[in-house]
Amino acid sequence: MFKRIVMLFLWCLPSAFAVEIHLEADSKTVQEGETVALYLSVVDGVTQGTPRLPIVDGLSFASRGRRQSLVTINGKPARTTSFVYALTGMKAGIYDIPAFVVNVSGQAYNTQPVQIEVTPRDSAKSGGLESGFGVEKMWVGQTVLHVTSLRVPGRILQSRWTPPEMGGFSPEQSAEPIQREYNTQVDGQQWGVLEIHSPLIATGVGSRSIPPGVLQVELSAEPKGRRVSFFNQSRSEVFPSSPIDVAVYPLPEEGRQESFSGLVGEFSLSVELSSQELAAGDSATLTVRIEGNGTLAGMQLPGFEDLEGFAVYDDEPTYLGRIQDGDFQSVAVFKRAIVPESAGRVVLPAVSLQAFSPAFESYVMLEGPEFEIEVLPGEGVAKAEPFGEEIPHVEASVSRDILPLRASASLSSDRLESFWWLFGIGGIPLLVVLGSVLSERIGSVERKVDPKRELKKRLRKAATLDGAKLEALFLDCAGYALNQAPAGIRRADLEGISNEALRRDALEVYRALEAARYGGGSGVELRRTVECMQGLLEATS
Repeated sequence: MFKRIVMLFLWCLPSAFAVEIHLEADSKTVQEGETVALYLSVVDGVTQGTPRLPIVDGLSFASRGRRQSLVTINGKPARTTSFVYALTGMKAGIYDIPAFVVNVSGQAYNTQPVQIEVTPRDSAKSGGLESGFGVEKMWVGQTVLHVTSLRVPGRILQSRWTPPEMGGFSPEQSAEPIQREYNTQVDGQQWGVLEIHSPLIATGVGSRSIPPGVLQVELSAEPKGRRVSFFNQSRSEVFPSSPIDVAVYPLPEEGRQESFSGLVGEFSLSVELSSQELAAGDSATLTVRIEGNGTLAGMQLPGFEDLEGFAVYDDEPTYLGRIQDGDFQSVAVFKRAIVPESAGRVVLPAVSLQAFSPAFESYVMLEGPEFEIEVLPGEGVAKAEPFGEEIPHVEASVSRDILPLRASASLSSDRLESFWWLFGIGGIPLLVVLGSVLSERIGSVERKVDPKRELKKRLRKAATLDGAKLEALFLDCAGYALNQAPAGIRRADLEGISNEALRRDALEVYRALEAARYGGGSGVELRRTVECMQGLLEATS
């Protein structure tokens, strides 16, 4: 339950800390007579009493109490109250739980509608292990989900899934596999349900057979009319999956443009410009957002061709991938600074991308709008600099502050000349003290310039750092290990770490920190992050 709430929060960060209402079921597909849990979560709000769900013919709801939890997002506490209901499918069909109003902290908020499918009773499929991809036809480059589902009588205590060798498929880098466990009831009998969703990219063209995987689970033991002892509280069972025959088709040549970047899936494109009127030398931000069910990791935004009189600078893009409601979803956000250099009225060309649609089995174009920009007179010099790079500041010298230098110069006074010996005697202790201070200062400077020692000192305070500072510390440690600037560290750089275990940990930590920065992922494990940073420092000793 706690993990489900944390994931819910992380994917709602764009509106974090405002009151939010979410309705979610353990499963959106149930059999006739099957009961699953339905959660109505209220984030950062107070409700009076238990909200009443709408009446839906074919579904039954019964309140099962409430739960409260407190999590921290970006250093700020967020409280959630989850009302738990028992949802029972009464009659086969597809039903919509409509949006309804919930009174939170004296204000009315609407939930989002949820669709529930109730399937006919099928006793032959009420138990056992099933696995598959859920698509009839695959194309090379397409992102698919390998789903493993186990339904067994009783309660699942522990599980261990040994996946098969997925020849011709590679893991989707922007999303981790997720595993869900929950309990359900069918005609009063308790069932344990385990679901594993693994996102994969089809990389090998041709037909092949995926061998069986093995799922080992530990189940709660049934009393069977006698008292259960300490030694027979559970039982272990092993469930092998069935082989899967798959066929991956190559992308057609017909209709493919030279600019095709490998997008395979169903996508949408939205483009926004921060301002359509600005002075020459000022900048406007072009934001391009791509959403879909295919991989977007590593994609680059095409440049503007034949765009004269403008300077263009691209920010580091952000990529997010997740598995929600049994589907893979991805988002990529690009930000581009547009800086006009001269006044006038110009048209910014439309952003255009080509993608292959598995649904239509053909190439489609994703196009944004054209923007007309009114450039007013200004300084006429592009001032935008590449994102993330600091510009060194050098102050110009002023001529009146520079004194003329002479080969020899003297400063004398008749009154001082008679007492020169006093300064000589009194200056000896002063020179000794100054020498001691300078020696100590030089020694301290030499100690401070040891970067490894300083990084280890910062590691001791890792538990007190927020997400941004923890990520900065990780990049500093990675930069020290790779002997390069921390600001330029990317995933490709970490893949150059020779130690395989350390390389794997560094990539996982980098992915978790990157996901947390943009509001995705399941959180950053502090202990693993610190151990990885320690390993990076020790790898260079």
